[in-house]
Amino acid sequence: MISVSIIIPTLNEESYIEKTLKSLREQIESGDEILIVDSYSVDDTVKISKEYGANIHYIPRCGIGPAKTFGAEKALNDVLAFLDADAVPDKHWLPRIRENLTDISVDAIGGVDLYSSKSLVNETLYNFYSILVFFTGVLYYKLTGYPWMPWNNCAIKKDAFIQKGGLRNVVCEDYDFALRAKGIKVIYDNKMIVTLSDRRFRKEGFLKTLWLWVKSDYALLRNKNLIESTSYEVVR
Repeated sequence: MISVSIIIPTLNEESYIEKTLKSLREQIESGDEILIVDSYSVDDTVKISKEYGANIHYIPRCGIGPAKTFGAEKALNDVLAFLDADAVPDKHWLPRIRENLTDISVDAIGGVDLYSSKSLVNETLYNFYSILVFFTGVLYYKLTGYPWMPWNNCAIKKDAFIQKGGLRNVVCEDYDFALRAKGIKVIYDNKMIVTLSDRRFRKEGFLKTLWLWVKSDYALLRNKNLIESTSYEVVR
């Protein structure tokens, strides 16, 4: 059986992390590990994570991409899975990773993000958008060979991740990695689901956030990276 290292960057995530870890505990197997890459949280994030058996690694604030790359370097297993602290995986999440990455010709797998919101209208809008992004990414990969992946819901073999340079501190690290990773084989699984909070949309606004992502993708195409904020602290 494939053993998986699950990497989650955190900074003051006590309101979200337990739900994520609880879901993982119900599907984790012997040999798997959970790596919390924490930027010196001042709340109970680390305490909660330790209660669920996670390995804690500390790193100063450096952006979510470098934090995930740091976790990958510390990982003990050959398969890396990535979540955000508010990304609650479906109960079949790890089994689907194992099933798809058993094939030695497959380097990575990407899944579908869904959102939860107190507003049914907003939740419907966010999920329509997210599903559209997923299938657009699949089509983009098939047409160009550039492997778009959602880095809050994916898994990749460690050798491929390190060889392609990991994730950098830029807005839209998914597209940045894709532009450097042509040649790796990705499977897309629309039944590999995580549910995210809508905290970023609540903080920045949905349209403003989309505009930032569009600008970043365009900047990446022009080799002018937009630097991500070094803080990924939660929105209450």
